[in-house]
Amino acid sequence: MGYRVLVAEDEAIIRKGLLMTVDWQAQGCDPPLEAGDGQQALGMIRTHHPDIVLIDINLPIMSGLEVLERSAEEYEYSAIVITGFSEFDYARRAMRCGASDFLLKPLDFDELYAALENAKLEKRRRQAYRLYAETQRQLLEVDLFTDLESMHREEDPVVARIIEIMEGNLSDKLTMHDIAASLNYSEAHLIRKFKAVTGTNYGDYLNRTRIQKAVGILRSGDTDLQKLAGDCGFSDYKYFSLVFRKYTGCSPREYIKLVK
Repeated sequence: MGYRVLVAEDEAIIRKGLLMTVDWQAQGCDPPLEAGDGQQALGMIRTHHPDIVLIDINLPIMSGLEVLERSAEEYEYSAIVITGFSEFDYARRAMRCGASDFLLKPLDFDELYAALENAKLEKRRRQAYRLYAETQRQLLEVDLFTDLESMHREEDPVVARIIEIMEGNLSDKLTMHDIAASLNYSEAHLIRKFKAVTGTNYGDYLNRTRIQKAVGILRSGDTDLQKLAGDCGFSDYKYFSLVFRKYTGCSPREYIKLVK
């Protein structure tokens, strides 16, 4: 599937010429949409969400600049502005609306092809940045228990007690064997009960709890990673870093950069 292009030009000869003359497939684009006035162009943008908008400034009903001003912030497209006017003010307004190129009539097709390449590159950059920003947001808001049934732990007082003991001793080497001895239950019985209620095993839950604590400490601005590893129950920093990456998707040092 290629880039979706909208050609907005009121002069039918020029518009049809662009549609028929340019080898859109060779440019990696689908057959373009077309609009003959600004109002129609704005409707096309809102309905079809094109990747690239090739638009004349001097459109009837609504100018090309007004179309950009009313849609550029809401819809993610790259704009190539074409016009018969050479005044700098038009270019300045177009660039404020995020236009990637400003072309004068009569169009030079080499310049047009270069502008299309720039528009495609800008579109890819925007998509990459949006994905990057969303990934960073998710990392900063990481909750390692959203996919577990731990929110129902209060339904079983024994499991609730296990988690209470666990959370109160995160810096210690605390096994299910130790907890079973303190609660006077068999270890095998507690292992089965814990898995049935939380949906995961004790070791996984313990590591999630430790890393969630580490994330909270890093968010507070404490960046002493060796101390952090020990406070969260990891005697070896390298192992702590591996477990941190497993559950968050990044290392502790990378997470510090995100927080900053």
